Amino acid sequence: MPKTAVKKEAKEAPKEELAVETPQALANARPQLQISVSDIDIPKLNVIQKTSSIPGTAGSIMLDQKHEVVAPGEQVSVTIVSAIKRWREDIDFDSDEMPRYADTEEEKAELEKDTEWSVIEIADISMLLEAPEGSDSLTYPYPIGDKQYAFGKINVQKDGYRFCYKRLATLQSFNPSLALEKTKWTFEADLLTRGKYSWFVPMLSANEDKPSDEVVDFVSNLWNS
Repeated sequence: MPKTAVKKEAKEAPKEELAVETPQALANARPQLQISVSDIDIPKLNVIQKTSSIPGTAGSIMLDQKHEVVAPGEQVSVTIVSAIKRWREDIDFDSDEMPRYADTEEEKAELEKDTEWSVIEIADISMLLEAPEGSDSLTYPYPIGDKQYAFGKINVQKDGYRFCYKRLATLQSFNPSLALEKTKWTFEADLLTRGKYSWFVPMLSANEDKPSDEVVDFVSNLWNS
């Protein structure tokens, strides 16, 4: 008697599940920029004088030559991001010669040996400017916590160096463990008069307010990136 063929059922190959990408997974998969502090574009802050070529009212402080962030006679609240001391040849304003710079005490000593000009202290100070009520998002485009901020950098020398960088340095000398970003400062342009000459100088003054935790974290993370 012929054997009955037993039909074997073919095993189905396991179905491959299609992965569904969640929005968070897609965000994590995107290329991430390797950002350092030097990659950030920080526009300049300028104190406007009566003879300034930059548009603005004398005694105001302009950001990127087009946004008034400090009106004449007013003050704003800022958080310091960085303050970098340097030295520069004090070349006459109307001279065609370009000044040379030094970044260290050693470079400054070498520069002093090789110049006919005096060598002065200068500093680049970067800061976050908190948006006042009613301000526009073009001037203060960066959200940190529940507030908007502008990011600017001012170069100070002579009286500006004294009233800005030296005040930062003095506070930190007496509080060496206190990071700069943990203090709020009042920022303004004040009229200074000597003899028959008057001009506006930038000034920083520590106040009793404290930056938000979000601002402190932002600055800390920026330097740790």
